[in-house]
Amino acid sequence: RQTDTSFEPLDYKEIQGATPAENGGISLGANLLFNAGEAALKATQLPALDQMSDLLQRKYKGQTILIEGHTDNDPLKNTKRLYEFNLNLGYQRAYHVFKYLAEKHGIPESQFRIETYGFTKPVDPSIVDSAEGKRMNRRVVFRLSGHRI
Repeated sequence: RQTDTSFEPLDYKEIQGATPAENGGISLGANLLFNAGEAALKATQLPALDQMSDLLQRKYKGQTILIEGHTDNDPLKNTKRLYEFNLNLGYQRAYHVFKYLAEKHGIPESQFRIETYGFTKPVDPSIVDSAEGKRMNRRVVFRLSGHRI
């Protein structure tokens, strides 16, 4: 069954550190959730994911959620042996967010889809090589798929 594909405009305000993302998504900066070049969640920032879980279960129960992993365009150095490429790092970040929401909050696995873009979908291509551009591009984005499970 097809449903709306955008979060409500002010939904992001319910989540600590969230910002609106292009096309109706909700973005959480990777610096909020992860250490540089890593995919393991920071224990100190789990309240943002707890708030996201609350929003998903309260307003979007049964709706399929896309979790996108994005990175900056810097080649991996210290964690290259773990992730090899930014595409994999982006995927692992999205996967760890999914795993937390499924295991801690019991949101069914069938409600999620995971995508990775690595550095291929920058927020603002004109500043992709600047420190600000790199910071903006390291993110996890939640989107509604428009389908119910």
